[in-house]
Amino acid sequence: MGSLAAILLIGVWLLVLSGNFPLPLSPLWHAHEMLYGFGSAILCGFLLTAIQNWTQQRSLHGQRLQLLAAVWLVGRIGAFLPWPLITALLDLSFFVVFLGFLHPYLKSSQQKRNRIFYGLLGLMISANLLYHLQMLGWMESARQGIYLALHVYLVMCMLIGGRIIPAFIRGAIPNARINSWPWLEKTVFVLSALWLISETLTPQWAAPVALLAGLAHLIRWVGWCPWQTYSRPILWVLPLGYAWLIVGLLLRSGLGYTSQIAHIFTVGVISGLMHAMLTRVSLGHTGRTIQTSPLTLIGYLLLQTAIVLRVFLPQAAPNLYLTAMVLAGISWMLAFGLYLVEYLPLLLKPRPDGRTDS
Repeated sequence: MGSLAAILLIGVWLLVLSGNFPLPLSPLWHAHEMLYGFGSAILCGFLLTAIQNWTQQRSLHGQRLQLLAAVWLVGRIGAFLPWPLITALLDLSFFVVFLGFLHPYLKSSQQKRNRIFYGLLGLMISANLLYHLQMLGWMESARQGIYLALHVYLVMCMLIGGRIIPAFIRGAIPNARINSWPWLEKTVFVLSALWLISETLTPQWAAPVALLAGLAHLIRWVGWCPWQTYSRPILWVLPLGYAWLIVGLLLRSGLGYTSQIAHIFTVGVISGLMHAMLTRVSLGHTGRTIQTSPLTLIGYLLLQTAIVLRVFLPQAAPNLYLTAMVLAGISWMLAFGLYLVEYLPLLLKPRPDGRTDS
């Protein structure tokens, strides 16, 4: 559903940009739906998959999973209703319901380190509330909500990426070289937190802190020795997504927090890591061999193309802005479209080994 939303939402936005959509949708709607439509479906799908590994319990399934999907879907439909209060209530309920379903898995004492997601998802609800308060006409807070949600996603990318990228490299490559320093792990998150705080409270300090955070993430990334994955696209696409975080932070330190920087974070980091995990998790949890097919590789390359077209082409050729948006959108839609074509049949079929608990 997240991948289908990726295609439909960008398709609608391209129609809006070209003046061919009947409803007056704004960039705020576009930003919100990418974070809370496309992004939230894949984020929650990832967490529901991960809790099986964390807890050794079967994840959400059956009618409760169907209910969660239905709540997400009505939130998307609600954006087109003429009743903003009902729209807000429908959309805000998704993460509330999700947290209710997640709690039984995280309440045990063994899950202390994963309880951080209570706070992160709570911030996602708060950010969504800020967006809807403006849609209701009560206060000018939508932009703050959008950026808060974006920053929460980045924190989760830092957190989850730091766990899975070195683990996947270590698990797939014999004698893989991975360097990890406890002091650096703490420094990365301290500097990242200071950067996010400074963006809101002390923007005059945000640029130098972004530079320090970017350098810390670069050292972390180099420590993983990602060049070891050059022959395995399903491995190198993950550190490539993380590399866009470093690029975004370093460019932000010199150029300011422009729309282009925001799209490096959204398209390059968040979407790049989500698309990479979609392919890997879909293979692993349906009992297939984890390897890159030609269609998957094309999807990876299309997503990287979308990043370049969306972020850099408008800067190099401002007169081609609309063309760049359309080409970037088409590349994005094709990337997730190829995922659906290749992986949806695998997700709908029984596992080859007959297991039903994955």
